[in-house]
Amino acid sequence: MARALAWKRPDLVRTVITLGAPLSADPQQTRVGGVFRLISGVDPQDPDIRALLGGTPQVPLTSILTRLDGVVHWRASLAPQGDRCESVELPASHLGLGVNPLALYVIADRLAQDPESWRPFEIRGWRRLLFRDPGRGEDGAAG
Repeated sequence: MARALAWKRPDLVRTVITLGAPLSADPQQTRVGGVFRLISGVDPQDPDIRALLGGTPQVPLTSILTRLDGVVHWRASLAPQGDRCESVELPASHLGLGVNPLALYVIADRLAQDPESWRPFEIRGWRRLLFRDPGRGEDGAAG
């Protein structure tokens, strides 16, 4: 919902932070496509629904993800390419992301920033032991 609002009304959204959310708009990358269809009565393949989920927002976007998810494939949670988009990987389960101290640390760090002078989450020093940018190599270099 936050992403859809950020796409439609960026003037009302400061930043978007997702926890294990499927950002790829591909219902095959999640185990809940059938549940979505059952509850909403809408096919997740519907072009209007997919349009709400695709693209790059005009506000900063941080995707917090885990390769241990089990509900959403981690690749589906990768943030889209963009100047103010990032992915931060940490060890957790899908349901555990909401109470994981590492996830809460990233959320607090992101919310403490001024969106106008946004910088990516720094994964240096001791943070390299706990966090990873899945779009970069182990040394933090693009790769």
